[in-house]
Amino acid sequence: MFLSRFRIMLLCALFLVQASLHAEYVFYKEVKESDEKSSGIKSLTQEEHQKVFAIQQKYQFPMNLCYREQLTKELDGKTLELLLTDEQTFIQKCLSDGMKVAFIPGTLYELFFLKCYLEEIYENTKSGGLVTFSAWCSIRKKQVDSYYSMSSLEGQRQFYEEFCKEFKISVGLAYLDCAYQFICKNLKKEWSDEMYFSAMAALNNDVFVQQRYWYINTMLLNYFGQKNVDIKDLNAHFDILAQDIFCQIVEILNKCRSLHKNWPSTDECQIVRQFLVGNLMSPIDLVLIKQTIAYEYQEHQRGDFPVYRGTNPHAEKLDSVIDLDGDKEIYSLSYGNSLFSGLILECDSRGAMPFRYIHVREAGYLLPVSKKDYFMKNKIPYDLLFVAPLNTLLGLALKGEVFHSRSRVLVLDGFKIHGFYQGCEIPENLLLKTSYSSHTDFEQDFQKLLKTALPVGKLKEKLKEKTTENTDAKTADSSMDTSEK
Repeated sequence: MFLSRFRIMLLCALFLVQASLHAEYVFYKEVKESDEKSSGIKSLTQEEHQKVFAIQQKYQFPMNLCYREQLTKELDGKTLELLLTDEQTFIQKCLSDGMKVAFIPGTLYELFFLKCYLEEIYENTKSGGLVTFSAWCSIRKKQVDSYYSMSSLEGQRQFYEEFCKEFKISVGLAYLDCAYQFICKNLKKEWSDEMYFSAMAALNNDVFVQQRYWYINTMLLNYFGQKNVDIKDLNAHFDILAQDIFCQIVEILNKCRSLHKNWPSTDECQIVRQFLVGNLMSPIDLVLIKQTIAYEYQEHQRGDFPVYRGTNPHAEKLDSVIDLDGDKEIYSLSYGNSLFSGLILECDSRGAMPFRYIHVREAGYLLPVSKKDYFMKNKIPYDLLFVAPLNTLLGLALKGEVFHSRSRVLVLDGFKIHGFYQGCEIPENLLLKTSYSSHTDFEQDFQKLLKTALPVGKLKEKLKEKTTENTDAKTADSSMDTSEK
């Protein structure tokens, strides 16, 4: 799914496209200093964070899709409007006195997560620890082999909680994918929307997830303190912070390279191997990351949610979901809920991590999805896209065909469906729900949605060249008209 040498973004795109992009939040306590005139910042205890976390998972998009029916009954029109158009203000109003919420671009949040993840892997595998680590991974593999049994799943939780105390976020994330796969397998036996969203809500709120959210939240606040960054003025530091974290990641990867040339092909080590082999943290990638963060911040107030995808910069169309000629093919296009979604288990060349595809294809785009329109099930975009209702951490940790967002499909006789792994069971209940009855109408409206896309890489350069050509052509026509007169 989703680079190349970028030039500065077209300012006109920032004004024309209304897209408040992927947001994450940092929670903290504001405490009065001894002089009673100034205030300081303090991290939340795990117990305090549990309460905040429950609020976040219920009201933040896209997790709030799991509570759509409940929220439309609980909230009056004005309050629901606030939630869908100014999510951060709504969440702040739900917090206890002294508790504060700060916006952080999702890409910057994920970049910090990646730094912490790699640090843990490195620290626990150096000095000969790799052998022990590999042995542990083999044990974990045997555990995972039987994850379709609930008793095995509970056993895994206990196993991880006991063994992984020294690993704050990295080792053990495979448990979340085991839980997710178990849920999906059982949902296939007996399906209902209510069951699906209830199961996803439970997974979003899993204590294993909450503990890691709390850890990252605490580490972020510590990091801001070390860098003397005022959390109330974070936006002034996003560019510098991104560069600093990026450089730390490159440094850790270089240490990993010198530690062991052939890292084990375990889930926990796959990131190290793939980032080293694929050279995924090059100077060009830093440009992509900064560009994405700029989009996410500048449009934060607009009330949209982005999905991310790599694309062919040389294609006539940005993308297409239906081929009405030839073999009559339908495509379900994969979109990441964030730039690094699929980081843990989908970062290889066959995986779904958008960052990998944008790096390889040197082009991609962010597609803004109106939170309000999607939540209220308006035809555009709801009937065109399936947005996975999972939080950022789960988006990083899971694998498969529907842990991420994707375009819906309208199936009619004689059409072939593409976009899934060979042999994959197509989750019909999720993807075939659309009010469209005509492929032509579906494709036309999808193309309308694509016109709002925010291009990056060679695609952006191509569109800029096209705009310049059109401008030059109009200028030439105007000159000819003037001379004729």
